[in-house]
Parts: sequence; C-alpha cells; structure tokens
Amino acid sequence: VSSFDWGNLAAGDFYGDEKDEIVIVSNEVGKNGYYIYSISAGNIVQDTEAIGWGAASDWVGAAAGNFDNTDREDFVLARNYNQEIRLFTHDTAGARTARSTISLKALLEIPANASITGIASGNVIDNILGDELVVLVNSPDYLTNGYYVLSLNTSTYQFEVKSQNTGWGTGHDWQALTVGDYDLSLIHI
Repeated sequence: VSSFDWGNLAAGDFYGDEKDEIVIVSNEVGKNGYYIYSISAGNIVQDTEAIGWGAASDWVGAAAGNFDNTDREDFVLARNYNQEIRLFTHDTAGARTARSTISLKALLEIPANASITGIASGNVIDNILGDELVVLVNSPDYLTNGYYVLSLNTSTYQFEVKSQNTGWGTGHDWQALTVGDYDLSLIHI
C-alpha cells in the first residue's frame, strides 16, 4: 500500500510458532511506527501495529535475530529522529516487550549530525549462541564513520560495543548493510 511510506523490514519467528513473521516500519504521518504481518491460510495478515511515534521519526532500519538466546527471535528498529535503536523481545507466552531503547549517540559517541544508514544481524563475532547487531553510520567525523558490532548484555538488556571498523573518512554516503558467512569460514560485513 503506497500510502504508508514503507521503510525497512525484517523477518523472524517472533512468536515461537516455527513460522516467520514480518516487521516493517512506516514513516507516513498518522501511521508512523511498526507493523507485524504473518501468513495465515495463504494470505498476508496484519497481526499488530504500534503507531503514533511522531512525524519526524525517520525510521531507517529493521533487523531480526536471536539477541537474547531464547526460543524466539527478537527485532530491533532504528530511527534517526534521535539516533536510537529499540529492542523488542517476546516472552514465552508470546507477549511483546519493548525491552530497551538505546541512544546510539551516547553509546557510539557519534556527533549529533551523524546518521544511521543501516542495521543487520548475525552471529558475526564468536560463532556461539546469540546474534549481534551491526550498525552502519554516516558521520561527518571521519573517526566515527563506519560500522559497529553490538552484543546484547542479557542481564541489563542493553547493547554493548564489541567491535568497530571506523575511521573510513567522510563523504561515503553509505546506503545499505548486510552480514553473512560468504566464504564458509568467517562472517563478513
């Protein structure tokens, strides 16, 4: 539907029913927020919406992964309104919880005029339980321009910087990000 100004989307088994659901963000005024869709009897149906986030949210990313090592996948949404990421998890009964809101400006020490241009998830550091979140940042400060790998501390439900590859200079205007095991030996970003 074109009147929603759809943004990024991600898919994962958020409900623990062994079927993937889709989370998608919208920047449309009055519909600004996220929506979760599933497949039922061969049709795509809306399960949930969480709207009313304000017209200037500037949603720029969605990623799904098992960040907290449970039997359900979680999702993270990123917005440039205040350079934040939001983690959403599901408990064993399937109830969604907005676990934490993390200011990337403070965590990554990026300038106020930097922007998040993409997020992705995968087991990129240690190849053991738990996915990490990778955040791509366009920054006018060449020292903070690049990507950051974040890992969830399951005691505090806050992300922590585990690795970064920055200092790439300015003017790159990054547009997208993906992670994966492209050569069967290492995860690449």
